[in-house]
Amino acid sequence: MLQLGCTNESTRPDNFIRLAKNSGKSGQAVFEVDLSRVSSDGLAKPDASEPADWERTFHVHAETTPGVDWRELPPVQGSFWVVNNLLTFEPLFPLQAGINYHAVFESAKAGAIVATLRLEAPPAKRETIVNQVCPTANALPENLLKFYLHFSAPMSQGRAYSHIHLLNAQNEKIALPFLEVDEELWNPDGTRLTILIDPGRIKSGLLPREQDGPVLHQGHSYTLKIDATWPDANGAPLKHGFTKQFGVTAPDVEMPSPARWNLTTPEAGSTSPLTLDFPKPLDHALLQRLLWIEDAGKHSVEGQVHVRDAERQWAFTPEQPWTAGSYRVVVGTGLEDLAGNSVARPFEVDRVQRPDDAFIPSHVTLQFTIGN
Repeated sequence: MLQLGCTNESTRPDNFIRLAKNSGKSGQAVFEVDLSRVSSDGLAKPDASEPADWERTFHVHAETTPGVDWRELPPVQGSFWVVNNLLTFEPLFPLQAGINYHAVFESAKAGAIVATLRLEAPPAKRETIVNQVCPTANALPENLLKFYLHFSAPMSQGRAYSHIHLLNAQNEKIALPFLEVDEELWNPDGTRLTILIDPGRIKSGLLPREQDGPVLHQGHSYTLKIDATWPDANGAPLKHGFTKQFGVTAPDVEMPSPARWNLTTPEAGSTSPLTLDFPKPLDHALLQRLLWIEDAGKHSVEGQVHVRDAERQWAFTPEQPWTAGSYRVVVGTGLEDLAGNSVARPFEVDRVQRPDDAFIPSHVTLQFTIGN
């Protein structure tokens, strides 16, 4: 869809120079000059008599360089033709939406007649949605550390916190529940945003918690609300808003323990998934990054990871059928639960107080065997 617009820069016969749809190329535009208006409006005819000469009489300049007068820029390249007193200029390359194009018609009598024209981008379609919010469970610990917001397409960035709200059971907004960092925590393609609940109101002994108390309270219910007005990367608002309702349970202060995980192995020759089931939900993003499978030669096994059962299960499906032999699950000790407790240390413990942390390994392993 092509939308045409204009702004007046100088007095000229109305609609003497205009933008029009290019009948030969869908979605593109051409410049038209109504030559029948030249004599009827008292303007002298231009000197040009052949189409090849029109470039001296009619030229277009794109306002593409900030701080540089458009008159100093070279004209847009293209081709001319005249049919039934209508001069048409077709740019060599399609015009860009949102850029001013200054079209100049050199009249021997009236001097330069300038029309400033532009293409307006059509309204972007409202197609982007919130795919999911993690954690996906509807019961979350009082010391919950973060949310992951997953979108179906890249989002606009820079004003995320104005579109995200935490409401109490009375539908009242909770003041400043999130740690609003200057550089928003997006993944590289702009489809996942990490929102941190203010850690200063989670960790015991810190001033924000002492003054304002925790953001979440055990036994209470809350709603995370995402506004439909939040624009995606194309400027279109979300197709619809999103809400996540959840209740709050007791604080979680226990470290995840791989020794307590339930490992289910597949059969050799199959591509059935290997699964790990956890006693409690773990961090959705870290489950996809800090768990992997290695064979007996310590080579990574290629495959797909799926996080299921409200982040209580990790499933790995290999690209090639399993072969009989020894394997191991490698667990990065930075893997966390929903409260930021990692395999290496509890969230509440200050690293300065634990000098022995330097001896914590970067990973631990779970051995398993696939039989014939």
